[in-house]
Amino acid sequence: MTSPSRARRGVGASPATHIDTKPDRPSLQPRPFRPRRALFVLLMIVFVLWVAGLLTMYFTTVYPSRVSPLPVTERLEVR
Repeated sequence: MTSPSRARRGVGASPATHIDTKPDRPSLQPRPFRPRRALFVLLMIVFVLWVAGLLTMYFTTVYPSRVSPLPVTERLEVR
């Protein structure tokens, strides 16, 4: 009969004194992206146009309904 610790490790498994023999490799460092001025300017222009479009849609649809309407000179009587 085998001990419970040996049964968990499996038959013929060596004890936990295994030493890693892999050679040390340098850590992989990500390379930073190159600055691309033309792409930045293009994206900024697209962003400004997008914000301008949103503001245009806001001022043509939502803002006019927030302004108080003209005063009503005659009131309707509820009977």
